[in-house]
Amino acid sequence: MDADAGTATGPGRPPGDDLWDALEAAGDPLQPAVDEAAECATAGAPVAVVGAPFGGRDRVLERVADRLDASRERLTPGDRPPAFDGPTVVADAHHSYRRTVGGFEALDTLVERLSRTDAPVVTGWNQHAWSYLLHARDVDEAFDAVAVPAVDRDVLGALVRRWSPSVTFRAPLEEARDLLRVERRHYSLPLFGERDVPVPVIDTDALDHRDAEEDPEAAVIRRLTTLADGNPGVAWALWHDCVGSQRHPEVDPTALRTPVERVGERARERERTQRERGTAGAGTPTGADDAGPDRRAAFCCRLVLASEWVPRPTLAESIDGADRLLTGLERRGYVTATDDTVRLRPAAVPDAVELTDGRRIP
Repeated sequence: MDADAGTATGPGRPPGDDLWDALEAAGDPLQPAVDEAAECATAGAPVAVVGAPFGGRDRVLERVADRLDASRERLTPGDRPPAFDGPTVVADAHHSYRRTVGGFEALDTLVERLSRTDAPVVTGWNQHAWSYLLHARDVDEAFDAVAVPAVDRDVLGALVRRWSPSVTFRAPLEEARDLLRVERRHYSLPLFGERDVPVPVIDTDALDHRDAEEDPEAAVIRRLTTLADGNPGVAWALWHDCVGSQRHPEVDPTALRTPVERVGERARERERTQRERGTAGAGTPTGADDAGPDRRAAFCCRLVLASEWVPRPTLAESIDGADRLLTGLERRGYVTATDDTVRLRPAAVPDAVELTDGRRIP
């Protein structure tokens, strides 16, 4: 039942069971969430296990189901909630709502059925969907919430050494780097409306450069932990995007990039090449993508971030021009899309969070 631990391991796919087995061997940071969820459910309260995309939420649910000898259900968009005739674990409960008119009917049915059962019930929720529902429907009043924890640097270091036993950690090439760089951020300004404003920010890559001079391994693990925000599934995706199929990879902190960062770097390299060849302006205007996706595209991205995967027609019901917006999000590296389904890329979670939080999308 574990979407976080699906069997597919190709580009843009969730990690497999090996990650969660390795995580348990590295100290089992998920165990406290398993214990708390099982204890709350046994005490009679409906439980919401809330976690980041690909962060181990479904692994917690699997272990709770084993503990409670519970039946296992998984909601997909459009499903009606199950009947709770005995101990039940429900994964992907966030698919019980849609951000459309009448989109809370299944969620309301779920909460109503929970209020009429005495059986232990544990549900799993994407934390971004949960955050929205806290304000939109006071969903926390119906559940005892249990958070799936992030993992620390030591645990991720142990995982990296298991993933790539022959890795060589290297300091980045020497180059002059300023600690401050300028990014364009989107703000709503009094009198001026919505504008992209240049904002100075600390260049964490530059910090990694400095730290790596003393300890390249520590700098790489620090970069991975910071970029993934302690999310093991995201860290797994970032690491495997970096090393690919290399048997003896050599990694420095600057090699760790999200798909969105890689697309941006390729675009900047094309611009440099065009300027050198004197062909600038022949294709996409220089700096055309500097502002990033607009607010409507960010809203579309938030729907995918809060769902992890969503049927393409469901997005079309929630936002006009979804196909055009998805084309831009896929080109920039946030999602993968087919004719039927849109999936959040695990390695792109940091950028999806930054984009949608920056645009203040609930």
